[in-house]
Amino acid sequence: MIAAKYLHGHIDKVINFVKQSGLMPAMLSKSRFNRRIHAIFELITNLFFSIAEVLKRINISSEYIIDSFPVPVCENIRISRSRIVKGEQYRDYKPSMRKYFYGFTVQVIATVD
Repeated sequence: MIAAKYLHGHIDKVINFVKQSGLMPAMLSKSRFNRRIHAIFELITNLFFSIAEVLKRINISSEYIIDSFPVPVCENIRISRSRIVKGEQYRDYKPSMRKYFYGFTVQVIATVD
């Protein structure tokens, strides 16, 4: 969570930060840390689905706002070198930006409240 919120997803920077700050004196190596993250991926996914179910139940009104935005993985010129994602399903066009991008489209659903 520190990586996502403060250090733009750079796990190696997070590991150094946690070691230097003393939050976890015996911090894992980058390799071991990645293995642990991948081992609990299903648990994290289930947690987010459970939170979504609770939020749906407590929503009194049935009014929602839907929006989407692109999350590009790389510039178009670098698509052939991308190691994060591969395939044509990640290439998309955003008419509002008048631009093609390579990455994900995030769909956000929020209640009016």
